[in-house]
Amino acid sequence: MASKLSHGKDINTYTDDEIDDLLNKLTPEEIEELNNDIDPDNHLLPASQRCRDQTTKQATGSFDRDALIRFIEEKSKQEKDWEKNTPFEKKTRGKIFKAKMDESEISKKDLEDMGFDVEFDTEFDEALRNATEEELVDLAAVLGFNGMLNQTQYHASLENKDQMCGGFQGVAKCEPCRPIEDEPDNDIDVESTIKKLSADDPSLTEVNMNNLSDITDDIIKRLCEAVIGNKHLTNLSCANIHLNNTACDNFVKLLEQNDHLSVLNLESNFLSGDTILKLLTAINREKSGLTELHIVNQQQKVLGVRVEQEITRLVKENATLQILGINLETAEARIRIRDHLTDNIDRKTRQNRLQKKN
Repeated sequence: MASKLSHGKDINTYTDDEIDDLLNKLTPEEIEELNNDIDPDNHLLPASQRCRDQTTKQATGSFDRDALIRFIEEKSKQEKDWEKNTPFEKKTRGKIFKAKMDESEISKKDLEDMGFDVEFDTEFDEALRNATEEELVDLAAVLGFNGMLNQTQYHASLENKDQMCGGFQGVAKCEPCRPIEDEPDNDIDVESTIKKLSADDPSLTEVNMNNLSDITDDIIKRLCEAVIGNKHLTNLSCANIHLNNTACDNFVKLLEQNDHLSVLNLESNFLSGDTILKLLTAINREKSGLTELHIVNQQQKVLGVRVEQEITRLVKENATLQILGINLETAEARIRIRDHLTDNIDRKTRQNRLQKKN
């Protein structure tokens, strides 16, 4: 912005004393003209400086204050006051209320006049009038009037039980918790089972080692080595045995070499996403017989988009897997895996049907 000049000098360079000297040199007419140039909208200035002084003008006539006040009072008395109250007038405003006619008061003739061809069944009317409240509750449940009943009444009516909680005004009370006994401990003999698997016992087709907390890495290694050469075992369940990624490498070797195992359950362990990818890679071969792999509820709850995409790719390359128990966050991975597993099931069903025909 260009600087304003006064007498060839920048205004911002003037001191207060120099400004006072300049104002003292001004005539009264020049000061009045300067005051008229002040912005009247500047609220930082007092009112006396924002308004022009017009008191110096000569009076145009005589002024009598008392006469002015008397004139205002007489004028106000002569003026007619505004009417605030309106005279009473009986009027009906709005919609006239009409009480609804009771359905019981509608006669057969009234219904016929309205165009309805109905016949009253006095037998049903008599049955409803003499019905108890519990019977009415049962009838409301059968007809599906859920809003008239509480949850306990509704289920009691459907199950043909007594209404222990009263009629329509009954209060639903909480039912006592049913005691559920703990599952018995897994009493499998691990060493004896490993020996039978090593000997390829034909009577041993399923092994359940779930919930064993004292299984060491050495036991897992010997178990997997025994299953590798076994041709009769089809179902191996090792859920909740504190299986970690290092010990799980033994199951990876098992899946790479065993062609007869069809179901493997490794739920509720400590497997990471990379270990799950190793398991899926191990069964992605032509001779693999695994159809069900259960690996849900691992310590790593969220696998990540990269791992889920890789899981989807591996599953789509597998032609034998039919059931995969796993939690996936991305909807695309869930849908693509579900569709591919459905195709595998349909293909296996057609193959079985053709084999039966032949």
